[in-house]
Amino acid sequence: MKVPYRAIRTVSYVSTSCMLLGFCSGCYTTHGKYDDDLDETIKALTESRVHLAEINSTMQRMVGTMSPIIPQENAVRAIADIEQRVDKLQTGIITSRALIFLDGTYRTTVAGLPPIAQESVLHRLVALDWSLTNLKLFTDDPENKKATAGVIVNLQTQLDIQPESAPKWIGDRMRERLLTTKGAWLKQVINDAKTDNGAASEIELALANMELLPAERNMLLVELLSVQAKRLDSIPDYRLRQHGAENLYNTALGLRYAVAIDPAQAGSDMTALDNQIAGFERTIAEAIEHRQKEENLKIRRYQGWALAQLDAFRKDAFDVALKDIRDNFARFKAPTNDCQWRVIAEYPEFTKAIEKIAGVKVPESNILSVLDQKKIYKSVSAMVGWKSDKALAQLVVREAMIRYLLPVDDRFLDPVVGKYFNKVYNEALAVFEGTEDFMVVTKRTVDVVKKSPSDIEGL
Repeated sequence: MKVPYRAIRTVSYVSTSCMLLGFCSGCYTTHGKYDDDLDETIKALTESRVHLAEINSTMQRMVGTMSPIIPQENAVRAIADIEQRVDKLQTGIITSRALIFLDGTYRTTVAGLPPIAQESVLHRLVALDWSLTNLKLFTDDPENKKATAGVIVNLQTQLDIQPESAPKWIGDRMRERLLTTKGAWLKQVINDAKTDNGAASEIELALANMELLPAERNMLLVELLSVQAKRLDSIPDYRLRQHGAENLYNTALGLRYAVAIDPAQAGSDMTALDNQIAGFERTIAEAIEHRQKEENLKIRRYQGWALAQLDAFRKDAFDVALKDIRDNFARFKAPTNDCQWRVIAEYPEFTKAIEKIAGVKVPESNILSVLDQKKIYKSVSAMVGWKSDKALAQLVVREAMIRYLLPVDDRFLDPVVGKYFNKVYNEALAVFEGTEDFMVVTKRTVDVVKKSPSDIEGL
């Protein structure tokens, strides 16, 4: 039986579609059964007068819209047509709408190619896919108006993965456009960095991930230094500001040196970098001057604190302490009221000595009752003078010296204040000559912490 050509094409379309979708295993067989099944299928289609439109409608209801299968002989022509449209599109202004339409056409065409046809033009499909992906970066989409280092790094990646099989006209034009866009976006990132501190991270990302020409890298580094220099002004601590300026200064100086010894960069304009180096030098000098002023102020305050320590000690110098002890002993002979003795409140070791001598217990309030005063008088009175008065006076001097003189670090004293301090210190130490108190004071000089100018802030 002679089969019409149209019927063969119809059967071929249906049977091939069914074979690909797995719905009809009887439409396509091998060996001798193929001719019999084919004849039966053609006969069934002819007798039932089922038209191609009805078959398509049935298949759409079963599996959705299908892309028509493009015969292999039309594959090259279809791909060539899309290549020409990509070529025209990438040379001018690209609208998102036009690119979406072209990309959809490309996807539909590829979907309609049988696997064997796709394999025959695979190298061209890869090149087209690469080009269409990159063309999205050049559309009028508002997102592409804001350059970021991430986008630039993506551009660099696209340049690196350009398919070797891409037609020369696609590769050359796309690479040229990518490089042009890369340069423009680098400048935009730098402009953004001048007004936005957050853009510094974008520059750092570009420096870390992109292959840059020496001039491009220098341009980014100079702007990064500029952004970081602005941040220094917001640091209130001059020590940290000085540290940051010194780090940036060393980085800038290293960059300047690298340019100076590189013949390829001879004649480069380094005015901006030189200005930055000078700016860092000024910042460092200002920080040092400010810190020096602060240190001088601390030293002046330290002199005042040391003099106050000396005044407090002199209230309990040996002669003063001895007179105070004798006067109170005399008053204890006939006390009329409770008494709060200052040295008992200030020096615990003196309190212990009084308790031991008089056999009294001084309360936590450090207030001596009338009875306690009489007991003390009875214990220390003698035929002539007082018992233990000098030893008690030495004890007061020892405790006052440990409290007021030992914390002073004479390294921070001005010459005049230092001379006065040494005089008072030596006079106090002479009181203990040949006594156990001398060794006590000597040992305490080891464990009493010396105060520095920074320690007395707020005291």
